[in-house]
Amino acid sequence: MLMKVHNKGQVVIPSQIRHLLHIKIGDYVDIHVGSRARKLKLGKPRKPKSLALAGVFSRYGAQRESFPSRDEMHDALARGLASEK
Repeated sequence: MLMKVHNKGQVVIPSQIRHLLHIKIGDYVDIHVGSRARKLKLGKPRKPKSLALAGVFSRYGAQRESFPSRDEMHDALARGLASEK
């Protein structure tokens, strides 16, 4: 399938391929470059690592109103260190 590269280096993925790979707007795609064969291999990643980490922080935020301030962290550390002596 022949596709044109646009002025920003962008290539449009045809709808048939997007449908086949279940790629929707906002999804990430994984591209592997084969330098010897001068080929690109396109696929949909299972789950980007950054999104997996974001899920951890969203669960933390749901349990608390906000992250502790610098002063709250210093106070908590001071109380913890004082109680260990």
